[in-house]
Amino acid sequence: MITAVPHGEGFEVEKGIAGLETAFLASPPSRSNGPKIAFLAEYDARHACGHNIPASSAVGAALAAGKIKERLPGTLQIFGNALCERLSPDASIHGIIAHGGERTSIVPNFSQCRFSVRSPRREHRDELVEKLKKIVPAESLWPRDARFDSVISTRSTTL
Repeated sequence: MITAVPHGEGFEVEKGIAGLETAFLASPPSRSNGPKIAFLAEYDARHACGHNIPASSAVGAALAAGKIKERLPGTLQIFGNALCERLSPDASIHGIIAHGGERTSIVPNFSQCRFSVRSPRREHRDELVEKLKKIVPAESLWPRDARFDSVISTRSTTL
């Protein structure tokens, strides 16, 4: 399992976060005030199609950062979850980074992204919105004024 690697390197690993059996959060024991630096280790639990490469890369990058973490302020985290579900051909999720900072190599104090969820069936759209909300493992990370606008589309969109 992918959590064995960070655990073996001294990271504290919490499995089953955000009500998702396949999700995990791993952090080295040293934490301090400052920015949260997160690596997304998304993997495919059912198919041998190369979707494990982003997860391996994210874990490797986080482990490398963990080697110098004690010299840096903030918290280092690895979020992992399996891509074991696919969208139906008539549904889509689109996102943009509306505000990602103002300078390179600087972690911004504020960032914002927007997502659009489309499906011709209201029940399916609502289900996808709930799944999207579960991607972030802690409600405290959502802004207080978070809104979830969604669209029912009459046309099919294939990803």
